[in-house]
Amino acid sequence: MSLYSNKTQPRSNPESDKYESPPRSLDMILDLLDASKHHIWEPFKGSGHSTMYMRSKGFEVSNGNDPDFFKQSVPNPSENKELILVSNPPFSIKRQILLHLKKIEFNKIALLLPAPVLFTLYFREFAMEHKVQIVIHTKRCSFLNPCTLEPCRTSASFDCLWITTNLSLENDINFPS
Repeated sequence: MSLYSNKTQPRSNPESDKYESPPRSLDMILDLLDASKHHIWEPFKGSGHSTMYMRSKGFEVSNGNDPDFFKQSVPNPSENKELILVSNPPFSIKRQILLHLKKIEFNKIALLLPAPVLFTLYFREFAMEHKVQIVIHTKRCSFLNPCTLEPCRTSASFDCLWITTNLSLENDINFPS
């Protein structure tokens, strides 16, 4: 949920982390899941737009029990459903998020991240321990403005992709239609 920054350190302006996923981006993952089999954990709820959208598609969605992701307990899914984390996390702390998910051994994940994350050491270390599959945006993402929830006038200045683990997708690299 971020605008592009060349800085390698976390940004001092958390407002840049509040840009939200448009329905088109969410559909790229939701189309690969089954509402009767999957319960979604969306720990970075922002305005709640993503949660409402996923619920409108028939999914049960939990946002966690603490506003601080690093203090949240993993939700308990409904009976007979698999829990999967689906989120557009704050880009400024993506490294810490991946490290935390590794630490708590949570491994059914779909995170919308900037494509350059693939070339980082921390992602390489994460990927070595998980079955990573990728869903690639075929167009640049037009994130939603956090104040209006309208698409930003211009697309992001960077490419995004969904990093997934343990979703058993048909292919390791996927291009949605």
